[in-house]
Parts: sequence; C-alpha cells; structure tokens
Amino acid sequence: MQRRAFLHGILTAKATEPLSTTLPQEVNLCFTGGERIRPRHDWQEDVLPVPGHSRVHLALYDRSHRAAFIAGAVHGRGCPQAASGMALPVTYCYVDAHLLTLRLVENLHIDTLYTAHLPTMPGGEISDFFAGSRLTLKAFDEVLLASLQRNPYGQAFAQLIDTIVKASGDCPKDNLFFAILPAKRRMDQLVEWGKVGLVSDQRPLRGVTA
Repeated sequence: MQRRAFLHGILTAKATEPLSTTLPQEVNLCFTGGERIRPRHDWQEDVLPVPGHSRVHLALYDRSHRAAFIAGAVHGRGCPQAASGMALPVTYCYVDAHLLTLRLVENLHIDTLYTAHLPTMPGGEISDFFAGSRLTLKAFDEVLLASLQRNPYGQAFAQLIDTIVKASGDCPKDNLFFAILPAKRRMDQLVEWGKVGLVSDQRPLRGVTA
C-alpha cells in the first residue's frame, strides 16, 4: 500500500518493497478501452475505460447477456469482509474520473453485475450499489466542510485528511489508511473548485472555508 501511495503521488518517500515478486511476462495484446471482443459471431463484449480506482482501469460489458464485469472500478461503501462489516474503505485514486465512471455504468443496461470484492449482484441491487458509492463521496465532502466550519482558523492538511479517513465507516482501524487516497484527491478537488482555501504562506499548510 505504501508503494501504491507513492506511485499516485500521495507519499513523498519512496517505498522499498518490490512492486512485484513475479518474473516479467510477455504481453501479446493490450486493451485501452473502446475495443470489441467477439467470442463467436453472435456474441460480443465491449471493453470499457472505467478510471477512478486507477487511471487505466477497464471493464467488460456483455450486451447479449446484459452483464458487466467491472472488477474494482466501483466499491459502493467499501470492500466487505467475508463475515460482516467492511474490510477496507473505498480506494479511489482519482475521484473525478470515478464519478464519470459511475455515470457510464449507471447508464448501461445491466441485469447482472460482477465485481472484484462483492458477491454477484442481480439487477435489483445494482442501482443501490451505485448510489451507495456516490453517497460515500458526498459524505466525504460534508464531513470535511463541517470540520472546517468548526475550526475557523483552519486545519492542517494532515488533519483534514484524517477527518475524512475517520468518516470511512466501520472498517478496522488498521485499514483506514487506505482511505488516504480518495481523501487526498477529494481535498485537491475542493480546493480547485473554490470550496476550500489553502493558507500556503505558513507551514504546515492549512485548509480554511472559502
């Protein structure tokens, strides 16, 4: 996780663990999104670009069977444990791209949804799952802005991120660190949109209500 955070610009100190323990493998064919796969003449699957969890995330959409295979492109409220409760918070690295991905998959005709971390979802559960993902990001905004309003002199950037991380729900404490990725990206966006200001002439940087 530390290395992943470094690669996405969250941490400043490069991690030392190797990116992969497997030997390099030859890649014969790469997809970028927009391609169409035909397993047979009457069956086709579309390769869709669904960034957010990563910049280059891809999904498969099977029009014939009205099924989508999105892996970790959408997390809902987070990644659940096998027993009950959440194991991990959402881990979107690019929140604005994720919102575009949500809009894309919400407009597909899907009867069955396959993800990386949740059981197979029938049609009746899919819209609620997508709505939960959108509400999770909305909660991040509300918690962050409420915290700034309670602290008129502002809060250090690390404090603001910690505020959002703590709003990630019932995940085990040791796993809340994963939420630093969407928290940092959302902070950047709120500053860009003018909802949050940064006091940059002091250290550490402080966020204030705009």
